[in-house]
Amino acid sequence: MCCEFLFKSRREQNNEVDLLAPIPTQHEMYQLIQHMSIRIDKLEKDNQRLQQVAKRKHNVLEYLNSPENLERMTMTFSEWIKTSILTEVHNSLQSVYDNDLLSGLKHLISNAINKLDTNEVPIRTFDSSNTFYIFNLDENKAKKWMKIQNNDLNKYLRRISNQFLYDFKTYWYDAHSELINKNEKYSDLYLDYHGKVLGGNMSEDILFQKLRKDIFTQVKHNIKSIVEYVA
Repeated sequence: MCCEFLFKSRREQNNEVDLLAPIPTQHEMYQLIQHMSIRIDKLEKDNQRLQQVAKRKHNVLEYLNSPENLERMTMTFSEWIKTSILTEVHNSLQSVYDNDLLSGLKHLISNAINKLDTNEVPIRTFDSSNTFYIFNLDENKAKKWMKIQNNDLNKYLRRISNQFLYDFKTYWYDAHSELINKNEKYSDLYLDYHGKVLGGNMSEDILFQKLRKDIFTQVKHNIKSIVEYVA
């Protein structure tokens, strides 16, 4: 009997094993059907939920580059930096003198953001994401929203930071150069202000990291109230 079983095909062996298995009682069959019914019901609900999420799921760039959003934009990120930020650096110098370069940068950029409607600011972030998006020209000179890496954003921040040094020379040093050479008070002020404009003891990496965090908070949108999205 054993030899006959061994020489049978795998399919025949499985069938024979099934025949030899104990037949479940009516109560066990009822429990099995109940269990399977619960599992099937759960799978159907999960599938429905996934289908609903898939319908609502939206790519952030598709959302930003929708005609409705593009119509709201009045200037690119580069234009905004050039016309609304670099030209206003001198108005934030006092904040640097009173505190530090980070305070001046925050003051400057915050003022530029607040002058625009929330949906017109050409830099944006979203909840549950650490990505920055800017409205700028792409490689084909088309205006559109795009992701920007921190290293690339830092290049813009460095340009703004450098403008503080240029404006410090124009608006303070040149106006007080004679006094600096003759008056100890102004000589001390020059050393203090110049050191702060250069960033003080804060490294550029830390400066930009703190500034990006501040910008992130100011331009953050809650896109989840509009759509499910993939960053």
